[in-house]
Amino acid sequence: MATQKTKTVEHNDPARILIRLSAVLTVIMAVAAGVLTWRSRNDASAPGGESDSSVATTDGDMPAYSFKVNPPGTKPSTGMADVVADFELTERSGRKVTNKDLLGNPWAVCFVFTNCAGPCPRVTGQMKLLQDRFVGKPVRLVTITVDPKRDTPERLANYADNFGADEQQWLFLTGDQNVIYPLIGNSFGLTVHEETGPMRKKGWEITHSTRVVHVDAAGQIRGKYDAGNDVEMAELARELQKEIEGSPQDASIAPSADETDSPVEAPVPAAASNPTPNSEGT
Repeated sequence: MATQKTKTVEHNDPARILIRLSAVLTVIMAVAAGVLTWRSRNDASAPGGESDSSVATTDGDMPAYSFKVNPPGTKPSTGMADVVADFELTERSGRKVTNKDLLGNPWAVCFVFTNCAGPCPRVTGQMKLLQDRFVGKPVRLVTITVDPKRDTPERLANYADNFGADEQQWLFLTGDQNVIYPLIGNSFGLTVHEETGPMRKKGWEITHSTRVVHVDAAGQIRGKYDAGNDVEMAELARELQKEIEGSPQDASIAPSADETDSPVEAPVPAAASNPTPNSEGT
């Protein structure tokens, strides 16, 4: 009986109870911190906490520029924050292009790099479809490289030629990375990040969004559309058509029933789907 009494006293020892409670609280706090970290990372790359399939990502640290984007196909809130900031970049022809040069006509802009082994060819293929839809119409297309250190005007020119890009309607821009990355992050509100260290793999050196942004004739952002989603890209085309002609039912752009049920696959040139190894290294 004495032995049993001793065990009971040890079991109810206040010091032991406090130690156990402290251990339990530590575990709970660690789990809560993990959940909050996971949610903050997902919220930084997608609206409403959803998984954002429009971001070409690799595992690793969060991008240097990570912002919540508007839900696909929706218009952002109005205000000066939605106006594209001033910029001056170099076109593949060598001439300087500013945001003011694009005023007066609606335009669609995407972000890719020529050595991309991921979704970039598809994104550019979607832009080619827009070019084909708006031949002879006042719609501009703009591609801005997320790898300006390697994507020189000459390299962009070769890339553009592979996709049959029209020199007058479709611009390919490069410049200083310290200008381009803040422009993408702060002005367009999209993700971009250059990988470093062991996370940097050939063809996946840049983490970036695959959304195509609709900018109106006044330079204000009207919507963001996932290039990996043919339905969203068809909606972008209709929005551009509405802006230039004021008619959402224009026969030259409205999708047929067949198009709605089976979206057109964006063209991807053979040369673009298998990028030439980069002689400059990664």
